[in-house]
Amino acid sequence: MTVRRKGLPASYKKAMRALRRNKIRVGFFPEARYTDGTQIAYVAAIQEFGYPAGGIPSRAFLRPTIREQKGNWSRQIAGATIAAIEGDIRMEDGLGQVGALAAGDVSQSIANVTSPPLDEDTVEARKNKRANEPADAGPGSSSGIRKPLVDTGQMLQAVSWRVT
Repeated sequence: MTVRRKGLPASYKKAMRALRRNKIRVGFFPEARYTDGTQIAYVAAIQEFGYPAGGIPSRAFLRPTIREQKGNWSRQIAGATIAAIEGDIRMEDGLGQVGALAAGDVSQSIANVTSPPLDEDTVEARKNKRANEPADAGPGSSSGIRKPLVDTGQMLQAVSWRVT
């Protein structure tokens, strides 16, 4: 008896090449800046890791999200890979869907951070900055004046993803 091994389907090879060739990047990209020109990634890193010399405690949102969601993201990548092999989706599009999911998870984590609480000096500075804003001015309005990581809402809105 002779056993012949058939080659892998072309769709499998194509999906695997695309998977090896591409990466999903999630976070804050260089063009995301505050109105004063400061990169949002810079501020996000300070918040993620803290800056003890400046009195800023860590308010981690990225590392906990990665720990909590990496299994889910891996399953989503596996599902996208299967769909690409079956010809239902392009691998790049499947990875894009996973990137969008991951960016949403990171945004949700930012919105969920409540501790450590803001220093009273920070709360006062926010109050002074908003003295002339209407009550419904959005994420940075007086209703969220004590909310860590959400002052103007720009960091929350700047979370993005790319397939590279």
